[in-house]
Amino acid sequence: MIHPRTPGDARAAAIMQEVDARPADPAALRAALAEVEAIADAGPVTFIVRGQILGDLGRAADAAKALEQAVALAPDSADAWYALGLSYADLGRHADALAAWQAAVRADPAHRDATYNAGQALYNLGDFEQALAHWRRSLELAPEDFFVLKKVVQAENALGLDAAATRARLLEVWRASADPDVRRQQSFVFDQFDAGGWRVMSVELLGDPLPIDADVMRFVAEDRPGHVAFTIRIETSAYARSRGTPFVVSVSNSTEYKVVDSYQELPPYHDLRGRVRQLLESIRPGTP
Repeated sequence: MIHPRTPGDARAAAIMQEVDARPADPAALRAALAEVEAIADAGPVTFIVRGQILGDLGRAADAAKALEQAVALAPDSADAWYALGLSYADLGRHADALAAWQAAVRADPAHRDATYNAGQALYNLGDFEQALAHWRRSLELAPEDFFVLKKVVQAENALGLDAAATRARLLEVWRASADPDVRRQQSFVFDQFDAGGWRVMSVELLGDPLPIDADVMRFVAEDRPGHVAFTIRIETSAYARSRGTPFVVSVSNSTEYKVVDSYQELPPYHDLRGRVRQLLESIRPGTP
């Protein structure tokens, strides 16, 4: 939060601290909003707080209006621009959200959350090069951040770059982290792409060590957002290794499973990705 610029701003900041100190409760939020809206000498902090409370109440359009007033009063405030970007994203105004986060980064190049979110917005738009630039900047600001490392791996893979070094660093951070949010991660998405009409997420499992029988990778294909149609797995097992083919490629849906390929050694990821693309293009709805 920026420094209060009016006595009303100081009061609004205190109200926000009170809101943050207790569990979310719509009645308490409405009471806090009434207090903030009654402040006569409202400055940019007052409008930021108003916008945040309105957003917490699910009033995204009103939140955006309040935050637009905040940036009008304090165009140098990265926090105001960042919060405005969040409200635009809630409204589905993704281009406006990106512009707001980029304004936040211009106001404060060290604003980690704005840099990260701008990278995600650029990635969603298919601008992988600029997404990678933003996420690498985020990583400079937080070299031990598992979640930023994951995004750098995604962007590097999207650009066809060798992501091996970043992936190795991500695994090091995961193993060494004491953060419970990091330690509870059991997998991570390291690539996303479209092929054969499917939206695909490439997933690697996390384990220290991985089980003897395990999926090395999964390629999860969705036919619509949030609905998994089938999964291509790169599997390893003691049985497969005993037969001289340590890695097998399988395709499965909710009712069927079949092995479609095998490898003695896994090829480089981008060669493997090409093989998965071929499989994806051969699969139609209703078939495993």
